[in-house]
Amino acid sequence: MAKSDIEGVWETPWGNLKLAFDDTAGSFKMRGIRQVEIGQLAAALFTPSQPKLEKQFKNQTIEITGTIEHMSGKYSITVKDEEGTILLTGRKIHEATAYMVISESCNCIEIMEKTSDNKTEYKQWKKHEEKIKEE
Repeated sequence: MAKSDIEGVWETPWGNLKLAFDDTAGSFKMRGIRQVEIGQLAAALFTPSQPKLEKQFKNQTIEITGTIEHMSGKYSITVKDEEGTILLTGRKIHEATAYMVISESCNCIEIMEKTSDNKTEYKQWKKHEEKIKEE
C-alpha cells in the first residue's frame, strides 16, 4: 500500500479528518475540531447572558493515533470538550482503542472499537477526494 493510498480526508463518525501517514514508522495521526450543539439547559448554565432561543455550540477535539501494517492496523482515539468555562475543562467524552481493516481499493476502513466502558462498537470510515484546510 502506497502512502498516497491511505493519506487524505476520511469521513469518520467524528467528522471529516485528515490522515497523515509516516511510512517509515508505519504510524498515522488524525486531529480535528468539531462543533457540537449543547442543550438549552446546558447553554443557560454556560452562557446565561445569551438569548435562550439561539443555538449554542461547544468545540470538541478529536485525536487519533495509530499504526498500519499492510492492510490493517490499530489506533487509540480521544475525544474531549475543549477548555472553555470552568465546568468544561477538557473533559474526555470518548476514549477507545480499535482494530481496523483497509479495503483493497483503499477507500473504506472497517473499524472495531473497544471503548473505555468495555463496549464494542463497529464503525466505518470512507475516504474523500476533497481537501480540508490545515489547522
